Parts: sequence; C-alpha cells; structure tokens
Amino acid sequence: MDKQQDEYFEMRLEYMKDRMCLYRPFLRPAAAEAMNAAVFGKNFAGSTDPSALSLLVMFCAITQPIRMLELGTFHGFSTMTIAEILATNKRPGTLVTVEPMQEYQECAKELVFQAGLTSTVQFVRGFSTDEAVLSVVEEWAPYDIIYIDSSHQFAQTLEELDLYLIARPLIRPGGLVFLHDITLELENDPGVGPAVDEWIRRHPEYHYLPLSTKGIWPQEAGFGIIQTPV
Repeated sequence: MDKQQDEYFEMRLEYMKDRMCLYRPFLRPAAAEAMNAAVFGKNFAGSTDPSALSLLVMFCAITQPIRMLELGTFHGFSTMTIAEILATNKRPGTLVTVEPMQEYQECAKELVFQAGLTSTVQFVRGFSTDEAVLSVVEEWAPYDIIYIDSSHQFAQTLEELDLYLIARPLIRPGGLVFLHDITLELENDPGVGPAVDEWIRRHPEYHYLPLSTKGIWPQEAGFGIIQTPV
C-alpha cells in the first residue's frame, strides 16, 4: 500500500503495534491474519480506536462473559476481536451482534469466517430498537455485557438504554454496559454522551464511569461504562 496515496496509512500502522493494541497478543494466527487484512482493507475507516477496543477486550478477558450483546456490527472489526477473546477464554462465550445494514453485516460475516469464529457469533439484522430484533436477542438473554456502538444519536441511545435495561431487562444484575463515542461531537445531534448523562439522571441507581480514550483518530471518541444494580 502506497503511503502517498493512503490518508490512513500511519493510522493503519498503529493498529499493528502490540503496545497500542493490547488485544493483539490474545489473537490466534487465523484471527491475527484476518485482523491484519482488515486493517489494510478498504473498510478500515471508522474502526474502533485501539484504546477503546483494548479496554473492552480486557474486561472481556477478565470477566469471562458467557453471553455478550453488541449493538452496531458495522464492518465487524470489533465483532471479530471480541469474538476471538470470547472463544479463547477459559469459560468460552457467545457474541450476539445487531446491524441494520445488510452490506455491513455481510462484510462482518466474512471477516468472522476468515478468523474461524463463525460458531461464536450470532448475527441479527435490523435496528436495535425494532421489536423483531428485541424478540430475537431476547432468546440469548440475560447478557453479561452489552456493547452499544450503533447510531450515536441522542434519542436512539436513550431508547436503547430504556429498552435493554428497563423495559425488558436483557442484562443480568451487576452486568456491564459499554458505550462507544460518548465524546464524539456531531453537527446536528447532542450525541451519546449527553444521552447517557440524561439517562443516569433519571436512573441514579446505575453507576456510570465516563472515560476519555484519546487514540489515533483525529477526534476523541470516549468510552463509557454503566454497571447495572446487583
């Protein structure tokens, strides 16, 4: 790949470094090969920053979730990485991932297949707030961890938290909810961070830890962790 013709070249190189990507030492050969191909592939832009993904993966390795739910598959970069950790944990787990766009989901399925992780991932197509999607993901509930990286919109984030934690709680007591892009600035929407702040004001019994995860992308995305009541 020609550095002069690729605006992401330096960022791609950062994704190859163990010191930046703490999850890389956990990857088996097939997953490492699939990840390297994704890093230098056409769908690289928009991949979860290594700092945020490293934090999430460390929690998955430590807590050993049996069932995990991801809202927002996109091209499957995080999906494949999380699935590899769940598959190799001492207590193996399953990842259920939701994506409304068929094109993105097909890319993610191919990446997961290349990594040899098809049996670890359940793909669900549709919007996370659709009744049909909720009915499907409920079949694997309760989840130990829910990772929200979907629309990044204020209203939908509030709705997701209400649906998945309150209306029909799909997470076990004491489970963890991770939210990506809490500091991402949008032009026409308050975004994820303000939505979580508002939701926590309504539900003070939930513990919330907002984190700054400045990484390699120009705009800081941020990462939030909610712990559900025990």
